[in-house]
Amino acid sequence: MSSYNILMQKLIINKFKTLGIAYSPYDISKYENFLLLMQKWNKVFNLTSIVDLDDMIHRHLVESLAFVPHLSGTAVADIGSGAGIPGVPLAISNPDKHFTLIESRAKRARFLRHVVGELKLKNITVKETRVEKMSLSEAFDVAVVKAVIDPSKLFGLVEHLLSDNGIILVLTNDSFLDNNIYEEQKFKFIPISDFLVKNIKGSLIRIERKVYKGVR
Repeated sequence: MSSYNILMQKLIINKFKTLGIAYSPYDISKYENFLLLMQKWNKVFNLTSIVDLDDMIHRHLVESLAFVPHLSGTAVADIGSGAGIPGVPLAISNPDKHFTLIESRAKRARFLRHVVGELKLKNITVKETRVEKMSLSEAFDVAVVKAVIDPSKLFGLVEHLLSDNGIILVLTNDSFLDNNIYEEQKFKFIPISDFLVKNIKGSLIRIERKVYKGVR
């Protein structure tokens, strides 16, 4: 193992210990190799603008793992997965759940398939398509998103993929909950606050259907 690999593992472990993130040596190896693959492919495919190692660990691993305590069910969709964030770290930490990474851009989808093969992540399926074009017979329990669009528009794009009780978890930098217009939506926007969320950049929001007199 190279000195750089050792450094990366130490930085990941130290960050996880500081924030109380559970891990195993197996997990750390997977996270490390995922970041190494991202660094390698980023030189050609421009997968991410985050290149500092400390920032990669925090933004790509820690922020992804902030979703973990709030996942329900067994079928999870990562909408607009890009470089596999948050889907790949979540799949590593949740081998009992199946993750479908939805990515329309060919180069990024190719990278995701390579990651799945290299890391032997049998609980990931990559779909190279736009989310609005997907039609699945098996609905998802949770859709996870690192949003670059107005979160109020997400349910319109994703609702057809969700189970009856399905929810969206979105990590966003927007302070959109301050706007009263969202009270008129047919969906509930519930901010999540826990120790890990307080240590990441952005807000984690749970979006679910409102219930009126027992009817959605």
